[in-house]
Amino acid sequence: MDGTSTQQQARFVAAAMVVAVVLIVAMVVSTAGRADAATSRRTRRSASTTTTAPKSTTSTTVKPTTTTAPTTSTTQPTTTTAPPQSPTGTSSTWPDATNTGVPAGTVLTPTGGMYITTDGTVVQNMEVTGCIVVRANNVTIKNTRVLQSGPCWGGAIDTEYGPYSNILIQDVEVDGRNQNSGAPLVGSGGYTCIRCNVHNGGQGFHLTNNVTVVDSWVHDLFGTGTTHNDAVLSNGGNNFVVRHNTLSCDVGWPGNPSTGGGCTGAMNLFGDFGPVTNVIADGNLFNGGAYCVYAGTQSDKPYPVASNVQFTNNLFGTVATPTCGKYGPYVDYQPGNGNVWSGNTYTDGTPIGAYASSTP
Repeated sequence: MDGTSTQQQARFVAAAMVVAVVLIVAMVVSTAGRADAATSRRTRRSASTTTTAPKSTTSTTVKPTTTTAPTTSTTQPTTTTAPPQSPTGTSSTWPDATNTGVPAGTVLTPTGGMYITTDGTVVQNMEVTGCIVVRANNVTIKNTRVLQSGPCWGGAIDTEYGPYSNILIQDVEVDGRNQNSGAPLVGSGGYTCIRCNVHNGGQGFHLTNNVTVVDSWVHDLFGTGTTHNDAVLSNGGNNFVVRHNTLSCDVGWPGNPSTGGGCTGAMNLFGDFGPVTNVIADGNLFNGGAYCVYAGTQSDKPYPVASNVQFTNNLFGTVATPTCGKYGPYVDYQPGNGNVWSGNTYTDGTPIGAYASSTP
């Protein structure tokens, strides 16, 4: 082989080697590109997961349990179902002219009737001619005489039938002046009457809901025509305390100013507009009526069954008849349902036992 051929072969080999190198480099670059692309795709996938809300963020959209009203706030308080607290009478003698009404020596300022709509109003040391109408809470009427003028159908002191509360009537005289034989002198809900002297109206106290009457005196009731008169009357309601009062239904008695009417009883509970529930009648002196007491369970009423009605330690007087009322001391009492009859006697000490009874 001559020198020229040898040189050609060497150049061929060199060219082939260059081509091989180029191919190898191209393969490496291609492989790297695919790796970079794969890495890029993995990176994009990884990055895309960070835009998805983590599970923990969903829990913040769930209403937290702390916003749910606690069960204690929705449970009906026991005071709405249990008998009310029973304040103790403060007088050691029976309520009468000497220890009820405006205290002796109190100087009274004359004024006209009132319509009270402001919570916390205090009426004190006044002589009011007209009616006092209360449409507010936490009202106090103290050391005051009310001389009824006009019919005052809700009462010479009218507290409505239950939407208002904490109305205190203390050391007050209510003189109905024979203005209305068919209406109460004080009624009907959310009030406490302490040492009240209530007279010359169709009814003494009317009770609907949340009423306390303590150390008070009802007398000289006024009847006309065919009115039914009562010292204390409820036509249905709950939470009453009637303690240590002198309650006389005396229409038709000698010296009474009535021109007609007649006494139903000294304390009368009837389920006319609602059931009678949660009543404490303790340590009272009852006199007068067909029966002195109607105890709340009466089969011909819309709400015939009374519950948690307690008559304890009461005296049944014999001023009108030997049995307190014309037909007997009490009627419409049924044992059970939390009702209690205990410690009741005539004024001579003769016990008056518990027995089931209903109006004839």
